[in-house]
Amino acid sequence: MHILVNRGLAQTLSQVTDQSEIDMDAVKDFMTGSPITIDSSRSVHDAARLMTEKGVGCLIITANGKVMGIITERDLVSRVMAETFDPKKVLVGDVMTTPLFTITPSIGIDKAAETMAKYKVRRIPVVDNGTLVGIITANDLIRAFANKTNGERQILDVLTKQSKNSDQGPYR
Repeated sequence: MHILVNRGLAQTLSQVTDQSEIDMDAVKDFMTGSPITIDSSRSVHDAARLMTEKGVGCLIITANGKVMGIITERDLVSRVMAETFDPKKVLVGDVMTTPLFTITPSIGIDKAAETMAKYKVRRIPVVDNGTLVGIITANDLIRAFANKTNGERQILDVLTKQSKNSDQGPYR
């Protein structure tokens, strides 16, 4: 449900993990690998077309192979369309979001949620030894926490069924 994906989501997920004593999976288990990039010298129009073609909500901006920033659908609307700039003349490097906060693939999803909450972002590029290897989004975190919750629920169901049938076991 899209209503859940808002600025408070990462904070909520962070609070959930603070209350949980379960082991957290790593970002690498839930991130999207090989995020789509675009050179900072390309137009916003090119970026919008690439986002549409690839079905993504953001692009990582590069210059000379180095990660420089990020541009999101929201950036396109608020920084270009709302200002009535010509998307064919505005460069993505001029409207990208910087600084770019990154995390490593081995960090726990709980720490990723804390980072999103701290910097009020919904997408964080994943970098390993200086190389862009993925991106983790608020939606990825929802999926990660849902998987954990579902697994815990299954364990509780098994334990509950066993306790109901405890008079049939050796430890009456």
